[in-house]
Formats: sequence, structure tokens, C-alpha cells
Amino acid sequence: MREKLKKIFILICKRHIYSVVNRVPGPIMSFIVRISYGNPWSEYPPIADKILFIHIPKNAGSSVTKSIYGKHQNHRPLFMFEAWDKKKLQNTKVIAIYRDPYERFCSTVRHFIYSERASVTDLEMGKIIEEQFIDINCFVESFVNSKDTRNQFVAHPLFLPQKIWVSSLGGTKIDVALFSIDELDKLEQILNLESDSGIQDRRIKKTNVTLNGDERWDRALLTKRSESLIKKYYSQDFKMIEEINAEGN
Repeated sequence: MREKLKKIFILICKRHIYSVVNRVPGPIMSFIVRISYGNPWSEYPPIADKILFIHIPKNAGSSVTKSIYGKHQNHRPLFMFEAWDKKKLQNTKVIAIYRDPYERFCSTVRHFIYSERASVTDLEMGKIIEEQFIDINCFVESFVNSKDTRNQFVAHPLFLPQKIWVSSLGGTKIDVALFSIDELDKLEQILNLESDSGIQDRRIKKTNVTLNGDERWDRALLTKRSESLIKKYYSQDFKMIEEINAEGN
């Protein structure tokens, strides 16, 4: 039933359910989440009650979840945990990793085309990208400016802005410790301080499952035009990162 509801939502709205978190009142979004998804707390081991890692796709999350929980965890946004148990969430240490939006976009495309962990659906999308676009710049142009192209991909959670994954319902204040993907060593040090948390392995194994492939989809190939389009589409991510950098200075 839940899968049918999600498919109906995407069919009608041409977007992922997560994407409307900042556009509808908190109670309504909470209701939508609860009827569309199961309780995410039940998917996580008990340690999540102490340390909850929000796994934003393509941000080294698999390495961190294996370190903290001893296994891979599904991608679940902050507000989903809030919808099911706000009180528990407010008493939990929440952490997440953010990434340069340009690098993340290119990594997402490479995932669809090359990743050994890509699902059948992801690989089918990767095949479409390879067959219809000559390189990353052509895809960016069409993804941002072509409604037909965007509708093919925009409902996929990997293309959602990072900001959505760490958003709360109705703007509720929930503290999230955000670390850059370049700060995994710093995160590792913080995990080492959690001596009584039950963390499986405090060493974060830095791996990348989408290193293979040709340079057509590399970050280095992005033109100024493509960068400006990505910056426009993911404006909320750039704003979030600017605010994080401002707080750190």
C-alpha cells in the first residue's frame, strides 16, 4: 500500500515526497510521511537512540554507517525520524556529512552509470544518461532546463538537495552536527569520544565505489555554464554551506 502511495505521489506531482518538506505545514508532512513510510527508528540498531547518522546519498555515508552501526543503512531524512518520534530525536545526537554540490552531482551521475552497488533501476537511468548525452555538461543543461529530462530523474532521491535530508518538519529547531566530506578525520575523533555509545568501529574506512569510468562525467569537465546551472538548481545547498562556513569563521 505504501509503495502505491509513493508512486501515485510521484506520478501526480512529478517529484519525490521528500522534496515537499519545506513547502507544506509540519503536521501535514508528518501525516504524509507516516502513511507513506514505515518507522525509520525500527530500521536502525539501538545505538541510533544515542547517535543518529543522517545518510545523505553520495556523501561517504556508507563508510560512516558501517563504522557506527556495523552495517549499511538506508537513506532516511531527518524529518522522517521526527515524524515518528520527535521527543526521541530531540534527545539524540544527530550528525550528517555534506559535500560540494558540484562534486556530489557528478558523483551521482557516475553512480548511475558505473557503481557496482547501483540498483537495476539506477543502472537503467545510467544507460539513459549515457545514450542521450555526450558528457556531464550536456546532461546538466538538459536536467535543469528541460522539463522532460528533469521529470525522468527529479523524483530519484539521489538528486534531491542535501538540505532536504537535514530539514525538520515545519522548521522545528533540531540540532544537526554537519561535517564536510573532507572532515572525516574530525568526525572520527568525535566518534572516539563516544566511549559508551556502542559504536561498532570508530575508524571510518574511506572508500569510493564509483571511481571507475571515463572522464566525460568528471567534476573537472564542468564548464562555468554548468556550474551556474547547478548552483541555481541546488541554491539551498549552497546557502546551507555558506552558513556553515560563516559559523566556522
